[in-house]
Amino acid sequence: MEGRKLSKGLLMVGAIGFGVLAVSHFLQMLVGASTGYLFQDVTYAKLYATIILQLWGVVGGTVFNIALFLAALTSAVGLAAGTAAYFEEASNKKWSYRNVAIVTLAISALISSFGLTTIIKLTAPILSLVYPPCIALVLGYVILGNRNYGTIGGATIVAFAWGVLDCLIGYLDIASVNTAGIKALYNLMPGAAYGLAWLIPTAIGAAVGYYLYDKKKVLALGTAA
Repeated sequence: MEGRKLSKGLLMVGAIGFGVLAVSHFLQMLVGASTGYLFQDVTYAKLYATIILQLWGVVGGTVFNIALFLAALTSAVGLAAGTAAYFEEASNKKWSYRNVAIVTLAISALISSFGLTTIIKLTAPILSLVYPPCIALVLGYVILGNRNYGTIGGATIVAFAWGVLDCLIGYLDIASVNTAGIKALYNLMPGAAYGLAWLIPTAIGAAVGYYLYDKKKVLALGTAA
C-alpha cells in the first residue's frame, strides 16, 4: 500500500516538474524566436542577461541573474554530489566521496574557465551522439515495455550509429575539415534540416530488430504452446 502511494506521489511530482519545465522552455523558446534577431552579435553567456535587461530593466535583470546563479549553483552541487556518490559506490568505497567530489569540482572549474561559448561548441557533437539512442531507448521502453527487446535494441543501435555520424561531422567542422560531400548526402535524409534525420533510420532499425528477434520469439513460443 505504501509502495503504491509512493509511486503515485513520484508520478505526480514528475508530472508537475515536467509541466513546469515544458512551459518554462516553451516560453524561453518563444522569447528567443521573437527577440533573437535583435542580438545577433551577443555570445550565449550574455544573451539571457541582455534580453532580460531589455524586457525588465535593471531591477528585473538583477533579480533574474541572482535566480540564474542560484539555479546554476544547485545544479553544480547536485551533479558533483551525484558523481561522487556514484564513483564511491562503483569502487566499493576505494575512492572516497570527499576525494571524488574535490576532483570533480576541480575539473569542472577548469572546464568552466574556457567560457560557455567554447564549452557549447566542444560538447554539442557529443550531445548529437547521445540524444538519438537515449530517446529511442526511453520511448521504446515507455511504448513497448520489457517485451520487445529486439525492436528496442534495433532502434537504439541504429540511433547510436547515426549519432556517431552526427558527432563525427560536428568535430570535423570544428577541425575545419571539408565536410561538404558528407553533408550533401546527409541532407538528403528527410528531417535533416531540423536535426531529425535519425528518425527514419531508427524506425527501420526497430523494424529489422522486430523481424530478426521479436517475431521469431513469438513464433517459437506459439510453436512450443
